[in-house]
Amino acid sequence: MKVVALIPAFNEAGTVAEVIAGLRDLVSQVLVVDDGSVDATAARARQAGAEVLSLNANQGKGAAIRAGLAALLTRPFTHVLLLDE
Repeated sequence: MKVVALIPAFNEAGTVAEVIAGLRDLVSQVLVVDDGSVDATAARARQAGAEVLSLNANQGKGAAIRAGLAALLTRPFTHVLLLDE
């Protein structure tokens, strides 16, 4: 089983690394969709070991989830775990 955690995040620099750290041993990969954050969300997520997909502007949680799922469609994951940051 190959599980990816998909986390849409907007201005979550204060907590995103902690969430990723809690997932690293449970999933094969973590994908954070940075939904146009104006803080260090993307940088902190990368430092914590996640792959980051950055959206240019805040488009909302639904758009961030759709962008993340679209990015994962061609990858060999068997399950997607959706988390809300």
